[in-house]
Amino acid sequence: MPTPAGAIAYVSPMRRTMKYESVRFKREFENADEYMKQFYRSVLFTPKCKDAISRFLRLVIDEDGCVLWHCASGKDRTGILSMLLLTLLGVDEQTVLEDYMLSRRCWRHKYRLNRLGLFVLPV
Repeated sequence: MPTPAGAIAYVSPMRRTMKYESVRFKREFENADEYMKQFYRSVLFTPKCKDAISRFLRLVIDEDGCVLWHCASGKDRTGILSMLLLTLLGVDEQTVLEDYMLSRRCWRHKYRLNRLGLFVLPV
């Protein structure tokens, strides 16, 4: 699927992604910690992702107005970009971590609503 105009990253619909990742997890990893280590390495250190992070930071620096970035949960790619940007702006580590953890508290409620929506939507 092509990336929408102006978007830095695009992910297939969440249901399909979750199904694929659950099968891959069972096949390739011993536990959740190993899966998440690999996931975050891929988010930060692959050439494609390094390029996307660079383009994101350039967009934030060069944009004359406001910049909005978001994702389904705000804790992985978006959270990492937010943490990186806050750190580059000189925000102290404790505040950065507290801000990141807020997404988890807000995410729980959204996750329940999303699960309810999966039951309502036709398959």
